Amino acid sequence: MATDEPAAKLDEVLVTGGAGFIGASVVRDLLRRSATRVVVVDARPLKDWARLDDLDDEPRVERRSLDLCERGALTEAMRGVDSVIHLAAGTDMRRGIDDRSWDLRQSFEATRHVLEAVASTGVPTLGYASSSAVYGMLAGQRPASETDGPLLPVSMYGAGKLASEGLISAYAEMVGFTARIVRFGTVVGPSMDRGAIPSFVAQVERGDRRVRVLGDGGQARSFVDVDEAASALLHVLQLSGQPCEVFNVASPGTTSTRRVLELLAEEVGEFDVTFGGGSGGWRGDVPRVELDVTKLAHAGWTASGNSDDAARRCIRSLRAGGVFLREDEPNPEAGRKVGQ
Repeated sequence: MATDEPAAKLDEVLVTGGAGFIGASVVRDLLRRSATRVVVVDARPLKDWARLDDLDDEPRVERRSLDLCERGALTEAMRGVDSVIHLAAGTDMRRGIDDRSWDLRQSFEATRHVLEAVASTGVPTLGYASSSAVYGMLAGQRPASETDGPLLPVSMYGAGKLASEGLISAYAEMVGFTARIVRFGTVVGPSMDRGAIPSFVAQVERGDRRVRVLGDGGQARSFVDVDEAASALLHVLQLSGQPCEVFNVASPGTTSTRRVLELLAEEVGEFDVTFGGGSGGWRGDVPRVELDVTKLAHAGWTASGNSDDAARRCIRSLRAGGVFLREDEPNPEAGRKVGQ
């Protein structure tokens, strides 16, 4: 049953994972929307919060370096806020291949700690960053919508996200708060440190003009710019309606790996490509993911362009700002800064 509850307040907000790739954009968007207090919670040591370096002197930002399993500290940090945005999670989808407990800890258990803190403090609104990975192979058969099912994830990452969604729905009903779950497509943009696009850009900028691709290049994703993803999340968080609702967040359409390479070539010129073969890059990889964003559009938010546009902007921003790949990326130069 729909409610007459007013839209969420975004005046004092706690953001878990706020020093991360998406989190930093959410924090900045909150400040632009005149939030008076943004509590940033992240497990990274403060010295590694480089994405928020430009906010060092911002008095509205409170920084808390803590693990979400530190429930007492988390509850204390949450006191007085009017909304919680839960972004923290393990971001390495391949880690679950060898460590099947990783996503259980990083997604499900961490989310439970957040929900218990919400219950203890009485925060009225929660936003949660889920993933298109919950759809499994459904998203490759047709544009996946929020009403599709059954949802059968094929990765531990997707399973952890889907389990967390279920927990959030139950807590929202039992405890009595409003929850908005966003299933992100592939979020791209400056400062991203994993994924196909930064890997390709880094390999070309390295100078040997050769790119190695996992899979046959036919993989496709619904990309969305990171700042637009943050904007969409905050938009749906302020919508009244059911106690718990789900929204897909992506740009319209899809972009294949081969198309990403074409867009990169438009920017840097020709280069050699070596394909690994196979329809997916690793076990648990869904070769094609397309999201239906009709519900989001009806709710009043649309991306500024299509999936190709988001990929193109990402390529340009990474080339302009330099790429830093995490050490677990499949790239010989992983862990090295590339570009200026």
